[in-house]
Amino acid sequence: GIGEAAEPNDAPSAYCGACAQLDIAPEPGLLKILATGSSSYSTRAGDAVANFASSPEHALFAMCDGIRASVSLTTIELHGLHAPGSATLWSRNTLSELSHALNQTPNVTSLSLAASRLDDSLAKPLAALASHCRHLRELNLSDNEGLDAAFAQALVYGLGQAASKLEKIDISNLPGLVPRAAWGPELGRFIASQQGGSSLSSIRASVHPSSVMDVLQGVSRNLGLTSLGLTHARFHEGVVQQLVHMVGSGKPCAHLRELDLTYSYIGDTGAALLAEVLRGPGTGATAARASPRQSLNGPKRVPRARTPTVGRKAASATNTLSSAGEAVSALGLAASSSSSLYLSQSPRTHGPSGLRKLVLAHCNIYAAGGLALVEMLGSSNRTLEHLVLSSNPLGDQFAKGLSNLFRRPAAADPLHTVALTRTFIADAGVAALTEAVQANTRICSLGDLSDVPALIAPRRLLELAVAQNAQLALAQHGGGVDAAYARDEATGMPPADEAALRAQVFALRSKLRMNELRRDGGTSAMEEELERTSAQAQQANALLEATIARNRHLRNRCSALEQELERARILALALPEPSVPHAQAEPGKAAGGRARASSSAGAAAGRAVPLLPIAKAQALADAAWAPRMAAPLRSAQRRSSGYASARPKGSVRFPRR
Repeated sequence: GIGEAAEPNDAPSAYCGACAQLDIAPEPGLLKILATGSSSYSTRAGDAVANFASSPEHALFAMCDGIRASVSLTTIELHGLHAPGSATLWSRNTLSELSHALNQTPNVTSLSLAASRLDDSLAKPLAALASHCRHLRELNLSDNEGLDAAFAQALVYGLGQAASKLEKIDISNLPGLVPRAAWGPELGRFIASQQGGSSLSSIRASVHPSSVMDVLQGVSRNLGLTSLGLTHARFHEGVVQQLVHMVGSGKPCAHLRELDLTYSYIGDTGAALLAEVLRGPGTGATAARASPRQSLNGPKRVPRARTPTVGRKAASATNTLSSAGEAVSALGLAASSSSSLYLSQSPRTHGPSGLRKLVLAHCNIYAAGGLALVEMLGSSNRTLEHLVLSSNPLGDQFAKGLSNLFRRPAAADPLHTVALTRTFIADAGVAALTEAVQANTRICSLGDLSDVPALIAPRRLLELAVAQNAQLALAQHGGGVDAAYARDEATGMPPADEAALRAQVFALRSKLRMNELRRDGGTSAMEEELERTSAQAQQANALLEATIARNRHLRNRCSALEQELERARILALALPEPSVPHAQAEPGKAAGGRARASSSAGAAAGRAVPLLPIAKAQALADAAWAPRMAAPLRSAQRRSSGYASARPKGSVRFPRR
């Protein structure tokens, strides 16, 4: 092994030589991968597609020469190889050359040509690539809208005739195939024909909802197929009931370990129905389906386990689930043979049947549907280990219900992974999940939590708790990691708030910058950096002082304007205008009042009163002078209404102003 590692890598020179012969520039990403000996190459990063688009045929031929010379490359992802707004960059010649290169390179086992705008004109080369590459184990042809009936026929024929070694094939999201009614039965027959000596164990496709049962019947005949994906199709309740009838412990497709329903849009009702596939052997609903006489006399309501982990919405979803089970039983979907097998298994044994992984990403599931899944996981799950609920608007209510399940390790077992990426869980849900994950050390993954709309510190604490569980699980399974070391590394306390975290980031950035200067430029570069930083700090301090002085001046000016406004308010409201009847009865007082009012108005007009909004001026004046003006205003009102002359005996005499 050491001698092989010391040998020079000829792949970069072979690739550069091929590019020189074809008079093209090497693709930088591929050249770097070949030079460093990496195991995977992808065209998703950088400008790889643009480099290939400049001269497609020559660039792909040179790439094939580089693949032949590589001894470390195992995964090739040629994603999106098409010109902007144009057709694919692939042709019959380039696909044939790629097939020859893969046959000469036993280390490459995975290939992806997804989203490359492949069409039916390349159906035969693609079928030959899938069937004759003896070292290829995984092939991804998804998201190619041009592949239609000719491709489907050629692929099924090629894989059926040749001794293909493919284990996983992805032909999902092909819009040209999904509407075809014949594609589903054809795929079901192909899956059924691969039983026996075939190595195919996983298939991911998109079919019309009316053809789902044909595919499931083919899966039931192929016991070697353990992973099925039915994606990018809107499934109604009838399709979900078919899945419930066929998938799960003791069902015709009990050998399935993984079920992927991404972009199936089943909603809350479909999630409540689909929770039935998680029911383990020997649990409540199986006894109800064991008797064939029950379907004739009417279905019996299944008793629901009362758990304090869910609320009213979960209860309604569970009622929907119970009604769905009744509907399935009433339709006669449960056979007596499968029921006897279902009842004969041990209630706590991890037998050969039952799902291990369920993917429900992008299915439009809200809190009610998610809580129905959680309730079934807590009451009847015996096999599911990995649940993917990414990109569903579940929210904090679902997170609290899931945390209640996590707090009961015996009920949650064997579940250890729940993907919650982009599920709209906020601070309350993050806090509940953190406490539950710390209590249940079996939970070792919650997906990518970087998009969780919560504060940084609580989210980081949850990530650290999950990382600690993952390290402990790795140590327990013989991963070579010391448990005490993993605990010390994973339980580092996060900062108290986001300001402290930012301060740490900035300090670390400054330290890295100084280390770079010390390594590259020496002492002189560090001194220049310090001088420049000091000058910037001085400028910032000067600007801060000027801003503080300006704010102080503005605050003083606002106080002076408020005082002027108060004086004007007092002068305007000291003597209000008398009413007309009282002005006729007491012309002297009214005239004197008008004279005083006109004189006060003239005095107020002589001063420069600042113009402020009316609402703000009234609020300021009322708040400051309302208590002081109460007695003078009452006195003025009594004088104007003649109350002073008709004053009753014993009343208090108000002073005249």
